Amino acid sequence: MHFYKLSAYLIAAIALSSSTVFGWQAIAHRGVFHDVDDSQSNSENTVGALYRADALKMPGVELDLRLSSDGVVMVTHDVLSNRATTVDNYDGRLNSVRVALGAQPSVAGININSRTGNQWNHTPLKIYGRNSQLISDGAQKMETLDAMLGHFSDLIAGNGGRPFFLVLDIQTPEIFERAADLVRSHGLQSSVYLKFFATSAIDSSSYRYDGAKTCAAYANYNGLTGLKIIPQINNGELVNNGGQPRINVFQTQLSIEDYLACWRDAEHYSVSADLTHVSASVAAGDHVAAIGAENAIKWAKANGRGTISILPNPDAGSLSRGSCTYWSFQSNNVPAATFDQNARRVKQTFINDLSRYIDYVVVDTMGDVGANRYYTDFDTYVSHLC
Repeated sequence: MHFYKLSAYLIAAIALSSSTVFGWQAIAHRGVFHDVDDSQSNSENTVGALYRADALKMPGVELDLRLSSDGVVMVTHDVLSNRATTVDNYDGRLNSVRVALGAQPSVAGININSRTGNQWNHTPLKIYGRNSQLISDGAQKMETLDAMLGHFSDLIAGNGGRPFFLVLDIQTPEIFERAADLVRSHGLQSSVYLKFFATSAIDSSSYRYDGAKTCAAYANYNGLTGLKIIPQINNGELVNNGGQPRINVFQTQLSIEDYLACWRDAEHYSVSADLTHVSASVAAGDHVAAIGAENAIKWAKANGRGTISILPNPDAGSLSRGSCTYWSFQSNNVPAATFDQNARRVKQTFINDLSRYIDYVVVDTMGDVGANRYYTDFDTYVSHLC
């Protein structure tokens, strides 16, 4: 049985990834919402950004999730609504880059969990175009995950059978369980992947580690049976134990290999989730986390699983005296922050060094509808920000 399942995953990995030894494939981070032509831009994490990625023949999209005050899963990235939505304490005109530049006041943040799902549903979203100009007319709206999965189901039913998948980025146990229920209710077990933070998205309080039985039980009692899961290994999920990366989970401390093996070996049980991929990334200046990320990627390949890493590009640019400043939007703060190019270089180096092991990279993508193509390399991407 184990050999059959491993062989099946090898076949699935080939079907999912047409990447070769020469490079990885790009998964559109929050969909394709930037475009070289502002008039073609979308809001992030929207139906339009989802459909655009499919139209440009990308293999898939990663979307972000947050909970409303009444437990509805919303498709949005930030903890605060000010930057991305018109619910911003500034009459819908707040621009996080202009706040950072001192051209607008820094207003109080509005937490996504301060309002109900009905209140957030169909809230107008902003679009940041060239030179960080707000160009949205409010036509694109925030969606519930339930509605977004309906749109995704329609997309794959009508795209002529071209393989296209959706990755959901999951950071809390509550979202993990609710997202799993919604994926199953829409019958999307074969094309939606639950990428979860390896410790913070797991509620270990009722589970004490006992090998594969623990991961099988967790899958069974949290609605993950038969769903495709992707553990996310990054510096925030790891602890340094004598220079070695470890994971505090299931009321014990595990090596990365033992943690991943727990999910792999749980597949012997009929109630298990399906460990299809492993995702790992690195942070600047954290050598132990870098060891952990490399171990995770290599373990995945040695065990017939797919692999994913993460590579950020700037969210926006602003032009001053002929120079373009690059910005990152912050989930927990209203003003934008200067884009950390060193952090990106560290992630790029990790991907380059492990290129023969990495199948996919979740990356911010610049669309070019007019040319029917997209860009993820830094130089081309940023050339269209200002």
